[in-house]
Amino acid sequence: MTVVDQLVDGLGDKPALYHVGLVVPDIEAAVEQYSDLFGLRFASLRHSTLEVRVDGVVRTPELIVSYSMDGPPYVELIEERSGGTWAADALGLSHLGFWAKDLSAMSARLEAAGMAARVRDNGPDGRPARFTYHPGAGGIWVELVAPQFALTLEQWFAHTRAQPGAGPGR
Repeated sequence: MTVVDQLVDGLGDKPALYHVGLVVPDIEAAVEQYSDLFGLRFASLRHSTLEVRVDGVVRTPELIVSYSMDGPPYVELIEERSGGTWAADALGLSHLGFWAKDLSAMSARLEAAGMAARVRDNGPDGRPARFTYHPGAGGIWVELVAPQFALTLEQWFAHTRAQPGAGPGR
């Protein structure tokens, strides 16, 4: 049974909390601070450019991301290099990330409760394939994540742990 199969089997009809996301202005400084102060170990920094929709408008933010490897729940750190979507001065995005067994159905459920998806990835068919972000109470965003990302996360952590000198913080 794969990690994704185990995760999906463990999900009922409600999403499961797996991370807290923080937007930071300097990810390397944040990794150092959270490592030194709280003893968290972070996966290697991952640079990516995503095509997303923000309130229906296509954007392509450039991100640097890392997750703490101690969890769940994990701490996700995000630095946006291009500004606009995950930038600290844009949406002020900080979020709770939940695994969603059926991303489309859970997103629709949140939308029906008045929490319309404001940010989402663009899947091959134009619908979200990996994640959606919904505004929640108190200014906290709710991210729904498809369980297929669990395998990517596991592989990322394994790669980081296999690197020479991987220790606290890295």
